[in-house]
Amino acid sequence: MPVQTHTFPNGFRIIYEKSKNIIPITSFYVICDVGSIHEPAHLRGVSHFIEHMCFKGTQKIPLAKDLFIEYDKIGAEFNAFTTKRFTAYTVKCGSQYINHCINILSDMILNSTFNKKEYEKEHNVVIEENTIDENDYEELIYDYSDKLLYNGSSYEEPVDNLANHTIKNSLPYKEVIDYYNTFYKQNRMILSIVTDKSFDEIQKMLSSTYYLKSPKYYPYLPRPETYIVNNLLRPQNNIQYKLEHKRGVEHILLTIGFKVCGYNSVDRYKLNLLKELLGGGMSGRLFMILREDNGLTYSTNVTTEYFEQIGDFTIFTQTDKHTIIKNGQKNGQKNGQKNGQKNGQKNGQKGVLPIMVDIINDLIKNGITEKELNTVKGYLKGNMLLELEDLDNQVEYNSKEFLMSQDINKIIPYEQLYDTVYKNISKEDIHKTIKKYFKVENMCVCILGEDIPSLAMVEKVFQKIIS
Repeated sequence: MPVQTHTFPNGFRIIYEKSKNIIPITSFYVICDVGSIHEPAHLRGVSHFIEHMCFKGTQKIPLAKDLFIEYDKIGAEFNAFTTKRFTAYTVKCGSQYINHCINILSDMILNSTFNKKEYEKEHNVVIEENTIDENDYEELIYDYSDKLLYNGSSYEEPVDNLANHTIKNSLPYKEVIDYYNTFYKQNRMILSIVTDKSFDEIQKMLSSTYYLKSPKYYPYLPRPETYIVNNLLRPQNNIQYKLEHKRGVEHILLTIGFKVCGYNSVDRYKLNLLKELLGGGMSGRLFMILREDNGLTYSTNVTTEYFEQIGDFTIFTQTDKHTIIKNGQKNGQKNGQKNGQKNGQKNGQKGVLPIMVDIINDLIKNGITEKELNTVKGYLKGNMLLELEDLDNQVEYNSKEFLMSQDINKIIPYEQLYDTVYKNISKEDIHKTIKKYFKVENMCVCILGEDIPSLAMVEKVFQKIIS
């Protein structure tokens, strides 16, 4: 049975998929169409903070501990997260408890009381969370990378950070509540659910919840100017750099990002396949060249992010400070012992940056091989099959598809996605996509560490990028 949707008279939407799991488990997300991109400058971090406050009590259940007990006593998984694009509240439970869980969550999301005492206490919790994030250097370098990749748009700021919660920038109580009342409305919400229960049963369960208590339809009225999302990127003519000296960071962290298409472009499927080819599995090109052939990197991966009109393709790696430009003596000896003279002759003891430039240039010039394509397709097909074991993957996929496309006819069920889209992508398709986006005017480089190379040294390495 295909994915089904319904929009209720008050604008609340549901996207439903029947579970193929014989175990009576249900997973659902409630997506609220608000994220950090909607925030005016003086309310940075408010979307994330409201997510926290929705756990702090309602008129019906005034104490946060009683909300948690309601989920704990049935063994349900219950959480939430905020992104740049939306806020999500997530539940996984035994199917016999769906009605109970949906009811409680509807009360939490729509009837949060914002008790002043709890407000102050939770603000300290958010500060502590952001303090921890300040020491997560991988997250930090992605924030720097996004600042370059999305420069000029609403997407350049992080979801939240410590700077948003200083005495100077403390979130004003009344304006936080006004923001909550502006965005936390039924017509800005989507319930995405995968369950063994029928679509009719789920709709009947919803009839008794706060999602449908207000029969009045709230049209998408123009938002105040402060909340309008800016999708325009500031033009660049060459590679943009951010080199950040950070004491206490033993390794050097590196991102190389490219500005790419938005969510509704078919190019994202080709970029996703390229992402797995470069960074997925033990046979990914980056892993094989950087780690196996040269022993240079501690970890490496590739991420993609897509919003409606813009997105990014970002390569991440971290390495020892002695190997960022050249393969230093310590690591050079290790590589020589492991690989003999082969790598020294082949790469001239190049470090991570020059080798990354070689990899990118080879992609631009030659694309990928048929063998790589067949391998990555097998890898992706197998992983997508395994992901069907966890209902959360389908729930998240369906919610994003519905939010971004707003069109049920464009949604390909997750179990059909490989055969419908990825199976038919050719190496020529991927090469065209590489040449389309892997350009210096789309490229941003970030380096973070205690002992980092100079900008002049980095620019010299990247002068060799094919433009």
